[in-house]
Amino acid sequence: MKTFFRALLLLQSLFLLHPCEVSAQDYEWAKSKNKSEGIAVSLDSKGNSYVTGYFAGTVTFGAVQLTSYGSFDIFISKIDPNGNCLWTRQAGGSDFDCGKGIAVDHAGNTGLRCVIDSCEVTRVFEILRDKNVIHDNAPWNRRYKEYMERIKSGSIFEVAMVLKELYSLRVWKELSFGEKKMFEIARNLIKKELSIALDKEEEAVEEEIEGIFLENYKA
Repeated sequence: MKTFFRALLLLQSLFLLHPCEVSAQDYEWAKSKNKSEGIAVSLDSKGNSYVTGYFAGTVTFGAVQLTSYGSFDIFISKIDPNGNCLWTRQAGGSDFDCGKGIAVDHAGNTGLRCVIDSCEVTRVFEILRDKNVIHDNAPWNRRYKEYMERIKSGSIFEVAMVLKELYSLRVWKELSFGEKKMFEIARNLIKKELSIALDKEEEAVEEEIEGIFLENYKA
């Protein structure tokens, strides 16, 4: 049976930017009979989203049909603010290939990075375990812009900082709607990256992250 997949991170980012529009739309921009997933997203100044991830077999992105060269191939898709797929590119060899991070510069150029290695995984956990957090009392619209710039940078370490800061804030107060959405974006990015880097189930990684924060803020 034909299944549909959506880039969860794309929907979350679009929801933060266009909450009224997204709530009434269904962004089914890719169709696949096989395993496919959108992993990371970045936004340009015009509100277009650039999504990367992996797919297997034959997948239709908008009007473009792609077939993987190996077991899994990388895809990059450009999606307009209305959810239309403008273009899609693929890359990969005979093995498993996956796009894990994507960044867009001011000229609209995109770039990918590799999955983090064991040393970088250690650094991510060190960032999460660090209890030193400075709470910014600036208005949410300013903090939102700063958080999005850090997430869009493509650096998993910047994302880890965002997650740690929002978790620390959650200890002291109930997060606002926008803060909760940003927290979910950061947590999902970290969870998916570590899941592949450590070859663990996402649920196990999420439990480990939660355990770190509970240890940091236990009475």
